[in-house]
Amino acid sequence: MVRSLWNAATGMNGQQTNIDTISNNLSNVNTTGFKQHRAEFEDLLYQNVKKAGTPATEDTVTPVGEGFFRVEQYDGSWAYTRDGSFKVDSNGQLVTANGLRVIPEIIMPEGFQLETLAISNDGRVNVRVNGDLEPVQVGQLELYRFPNQVGLENVGDNLYKVTNASGAPIAGRPGFEGMGVTKHKFLEMSNVSVVNEMVQMIVAQRAYEFNSKAIQTSDAMLQTAVGIKK
Repeated sequence: MVRSLWNAATGMNGQQTNIDTISNNLSNVNTTGFKQHRAEFEDLLYQNVKKAGTPATEDTVTPVGEGFFRVEQYDGSWAYTRDGSFKVDSNGQLVTANGLRVIPEIIMPEGFQLETLAISNDGRVNVRVNGDLEPVQVGQLELYRFPNQVGLENVGDNLYKVTNASGAPIAGRPGFEGMGVTKHKFLEMSNVSVVNEMVQMIVAQRAYEFNSKAIQTSDAMLQTAVGIKK
Protein backbone atom coordinates (compact mmCIF):
# COMPACT_ATOMS: atom_id res chain seq x y z
CA MET A 1 0.00 0.00 0.00
CA VAL A 2 2.89 2.33 0.69
CA ARG A 3 4.20 1.58 -2.78
CA SER A 4 0.80 2.44 -4.26
CA LEU A 5 1.01 5.86 -2.59
CA TRP A 6 4.36 6.58 -4.19
CA ASN A 7 3.23 5.19 -7.57
CA ALA A 8 0.20 7.46 -7.58
CA ALA A 9 2.31 10.44 -6.48
CA THR A 10 4.71 9.76 -9.37
CA GLY A 11 1.74 9.66 -11.74
CA MET A 12 0.49 13.01 -10.45
CA ASN A 13 3.92 14.57 -10.90
CA GLY A 14 4.08 13.19 -14.45
CA GLN A 15 0.67 14.56 -15.37
CA GLN A 16 1.61 17.93 -13.89
CA THR A 17 4.58 18.00 -16.28
CA ASN A 18 2.23 17.00 -19.07
CA ILE A 19 -0.14 19.89 -18.30
CA ASP A 20 2.80 22.30 -18.02
CA THR A 21 3.97 21.23 -21.48
CA ILE A 22 0.49 21.60 -22.97
CA SER A 23 0.03 25.07 -21.44
CA ASN A 24 3.38 26.13 -22.89
CA ASN A 25 2.26 24.94 -26.33
CA LEU A 26 -1.02 26.84 -26.07
CA SER A 27 0.70 30.03 -24.93
CA ASN A 28 2.88 29.91 -28.06
CA VAL A 29 0.14 29.13 -30.57
CA ASN A 30 0.75 32.50 -32.27
CA THR A 31 4.54 32.48 -31.93
CA THR A 32 6.23 32.54 -35.32
CA GLY A 33 8.08 29.32 -36.07
CA PHE A 34 7.29 27.72 -32.69
CA LYS A 35 7.54 23.93 -32.60
CA GLN A 36 5.21 21.91 -30.39
CA HIS A 37 6.69 20.16 -27.36
CA ARG A 38 5.46 16.82 -26.12
CA ALA A 39 5.81 14.92 -22.84
CA GLU A 40 6.23 11.20 -23.44
CA PHE A 41 5.93 8.56 -20.72
CA GLU A 42 8.06 5.45 -20.96
CA ASP A 43 6.36 3.46 -18.20
CA LEU A 44 4.21 3.89 -15.08
CA LEU A 45 7.04 5.04 -12.84
CA TYR A 46 9.38 7.11 -14.97
CA GLN A 47 8.93 9.76 -17.61
CA ASN A 48 11.11 11.03 -20.40
CA VAL A 49 10.40 14.52 -21.71
CA LYS A 50 11.45 14.86 -25.34
CA LYS A 51 11.44 17.79 -27.71
CA ALA A 52 9.01 17.36 -30.55
CA GLY A 53 10.08 17.42 -34.15
CA THR A 54 8.18 19.33 -36.76
CA PRO A 55 5.09 17.28 -37.67
CA ALA A 56 2.43 19.07 -39.71
CA THR A 57 -1.07 19.46 -38.31
CA GLU A 58 -4.33 19.94 -40.13
CA ASP A 59 -4.54 23.67 -39.46
CA THR A 60 -0.92 24.80 -39.78
CA VAL A 61 1.39 25.48 -42.71
CA THR A 62 3.79 22.65 -43.49
CA PRO A 63 7.40 23.87 -43.76
CA VAL A 64 8.81 23.41 -47.27
CA GLY A 65 12.15 21.62 -47.01
CA GLU A 66 14.60 22.01 -44.13
CA GLY A 67 16.61 24.90 -42.83
CA PHE A 68 17.28 27.31 -39.99
CA PHE A 69 18.61 30.85 -40.15
CA ARG A 70 21.84 31.50 -38.24
CA VAL A 71 22.07 34.52 -35.93
CA GLU A 72 24.78 35.92 -33.70
CA GLN A 73 23.87 36.35 -30.05
CA TYR A 74 25.07 39.19 -27.87
CA ASP A 75 27.84 37.02 -26.39
CA GLY A 76 29.18 36.26 -29.87
CA SER A 77 27.88 32.68 -30.00
CA TRP A 78 25.68 31.39 -32.79
CA ALA A 79 22.08 30.27 -32.54
CA TYR A 80 19.53 29.09 -35.08
CA THR A 81 15.93 30.09 -35.68
CA ARG A 82 12.96 29.41 -37.96
CA ASP A 83 11.57 32.88 -37.25
CA GLY A 84 12.11 34.96 -40.38
CA SER A 85 10.54 38.19 -39.11
CA PHE A 86 13.68 40.20 -39.91
CA LYS A 87 14.08 43.96 -39.97
CA VAL A 88 16.78 46.53 -40.73
CA ASP A 89 18.36 48.30 -37.76
CA SER A 90 19.77 51.83 -37.54
CA ASN A 91 23.11 50.62 -38.93
CA GLY A 92 21.48 49.18 -42.03
CA GLN A 93 22.03 45.58 -40.89
CA LEU A 94 19.51 42.79 -41.29
CA VAL A 95 18.56 41.63 -37.78
CA THR A 96 15.93 39.54 -36.03
CA ALA A 97 12.94 41.01 -34.20
CA ASN A 98 15.11 40.99 -31.06
CA GLY A 99 18.03 42.79 -32.74
CA LEU A 100 20.34 39.80 -33.29
CA ARG A 101 22.47 39.97 -36.44
CA VAL A 102 21.64 37.55 -39.23
CA ILE A 103 24.67 35.51 -40.34
CA PRO A 104 26.10 35.89 -42.98
CA GLU A 105 25.90 39.62 -42.35
CA ILE A 106 23.76 41.62 -44.73
CA ILE A 107 24.31 45.38 -44.65
CA MET A 108 22.27 47.83 -46.70
CA PRO A 109 24.18 50.41 -48.75
CA GLU A 110 23.74 54.13 -48.26
CA GLY A 111 20.72 55.54 -50.01
CA PHE A 112 18.82 52.25 -50.03
CA GLN A 113 15.03 52.33 -50.18
CA LEU A 114 13.64 50.06 -47.48
CA GLU A 115 10.25 49.66 -49.17
CA THR A 116 11.98 48.10 -52.20
CA LEU A 117 13.78 45.40 -50.21
CA ALA A 118 12.92 41.95 -51.56
CA ILE A 119 14.17 38.41 -50.90
CA SER A 120 14.06 35.80 -53.65
CA ASN A 121 13.23 32.12 -53.23
CA ASP A 122 16.92 31.26 -53.29
CA GLY A 123 17.79 33.78 -50.55
CA ARG A 124 19.12 36.71 -52.58
CA VAL A 125 18.49 40.05 -50.86
CA ASN A 126 17.82 42.84 -53.36
CA VAL A 127 17.11 46.52 -52.86
CA ARG A 128 16.95 49.71 -54.89
CA VAL A 129 19.52 52.40 -54.16
CA ASN A 130 19.27 56.17 -54.73
CA GLY A 131 16.06 55.89 -56.74
CA ASP A 132 17.49 53.50 -59.36
CA LEU A 133 14.91 51.44 -61.21
CA GLU A 134 17.01 48.27 -61.17
CA PRO A 135 17.53 46.61 -57.77
CA VAL A 136 20.98 45.49 -56.70
CA GLN A 137 21.89 42.40 -54.70
CA VAL A 138 23.20 43.34 -51.26
CA GLY A 139 23.50 39.89 -49.69
CA GLN A 140 22.72 36.19 -49.73
CA LEU A 141 20.83 34.36 -47.00
CA GLU A 142 22.02 30.91 -45.99
CA LEU A 143 20.08 28.09 -44.39
CA TYR A 144 21.42 25.42 -42.05
CA ARG A 145 20.13 21.92 -41.46
CA PHE A 146 21.18 19.23 -38.99
CA PRO A 147 21.53 15.44 -39.07
CA ASN A 148 19.05 15.35 -36.16
CA GLN A 149 17.28 18.66 -35.71
CA VAL A 150 15.16 17.25 -32.87
CA GLY A 151 18.39 17.18 -30.85
CA LEU A 152 18.75 20.97 -30.94
CA GLU A 153 18.56 22.73 -27.56
CA ASN A 154 15.67 25.16 -27.24
CA VAL A 155 17.06 28.24 -25.45
CA GLY A 156 13.97 30.45 -25.75
CA ASP A 157 13.22 33.52 -27.89
CA ASN A 158 12.67 31.20 -30.88
CA LEU A 159 16.35 30.22 -30.75
CA TYR A 160 18.02 26.82 -30.84
CA LYS A 161 21.61 25.81 -30.14
CA VAL A 162 23.75 22.98 -31.44
CA THR A 163 24.25 19.94 -29.21
CA ASN A 164 26.04 16.62 -29.59
CA ALA A 165 22.65 15.06 -30.31
CA SER A 166 21.84 17.45 -33.16
CA GLY A 167 25.15 17.11 -34.97
CA ALA A 168 27.08 19.85 -36.73
CA PRO A 169 25.17 22.35 -38.92
CA ILE A 170 25.22 21.88 -42.69
CA ALA A 171 25.10 25.14 -44.63
CA GLY A 172 23.28 25.52 -47.92
CA ARG A 173 21.58 27.93 -50.25
CA PRO A 174 17.78 28.15 -50.05
CA GLY A 175 16.09 25.96 -52.64
CA PHE A 176 19.15 23.77 -53.30
CA GLU A 177 20.26 20.35 -52.02
CA GLY A 178 17.10 19.73 -50.03
CA MET A 179 16.99 23.13 -48.35
CA GLY A 180 13.71 25.00 -48.03
CA VAL A 181 13.04 28.16 -50.00
CA THR A 182 12.71 31.67 -48.60
CA LYS A 183 9.38 33.39 -49.19
CA HIS A 184 9.33 37.18 -49.01
CA LYS A 185 6.68 38.60 -46.62
CA PHE A 186 5.63 35.14 -45.43
CA LEU A 187 6.13 33.75 -41.92
CA GLU A 188 6.00 30.14 -40.77
CA MET A 189 3.16 29.50 -38.34
CA SER A 190 3.40 27.63 -35.07
CA ASN A 191 2.55 23.94 -35.55
CA VAL A 192 0.44 23.84 -32.37
CA SER A 193 -3.16 22.65 -32.86
CA VAL A 194 -5.37 24.25 -30.21
CA VAL A 195 -8.01 21.52 -30.52
CA ASN A 196 -5.48 18.71 -30.05
CA GLU A 197 -3.88 20.48 -27.09
CA MET A 198 -7.25 20.95 -25.38
CA VAL A 199 -8.05 17.25 -25.80
CA GLN A 200 -4.65 16.33 -24.38
CA MET A 201 -5.25 18.65 -21.44
CA ILE A 202 -8.56 16.94 -20.64
CA VAL A 203 -6.87 13.53 -20.78
CA ALA A 204 -4.06 14.77 -18.50
CA GLN A 205 -6.56 16.20 -16.01
CA ARG A 206 -8.46 12.92 -15.84
CA ALA A 207 -5.25 10.95 -15.37
CA TYR A 208 -4.28 13.33 -12.55
CA GLU A 209 -7.65 12.73 -10.91
CA PHE A 210 -7.28 8.94 -11.21
CA ASN A 211 -3.92 9.08 -9.44
CA SER A 212 -5.33 11.29 -6.68
CA LYS A 213 -8.16 8.76 -6.21
CA ALA A 214 -5.57 5.99 -5.91
CA ILE A 215 -3.89 7.92 -3.10
CA GLN A 216 -7.24 8.36 -1.31
CA THR A 217 -8.00 4.64 -1.67
CA SER A 218 -4.57 3.63 -0.35
CA ASP A 219 -4.98 6.03 2.56
CA ALA A 220 -8.37 4.53 3.40
CA MET A 221 -6.89 1.02 3.31
CA LEU A 222 -4.09 2.07 5.62
CA GLN A 223 -6.59 3.55 8.04
CA THR A 224 -8.52 0.26 7.98
CA ALA A 225 -5.34 -1.70 8.62
CA VAL A 226 -4.44 0.53 11.56
CA GLY A 227 -7.96 0.13 12.95
CA ILE A 228 -7.75 -3.68 12.73
CA LYS A 229 -4.42 -3.69 14.57
CA LYS A 230 -5.95 -1.73 17.42
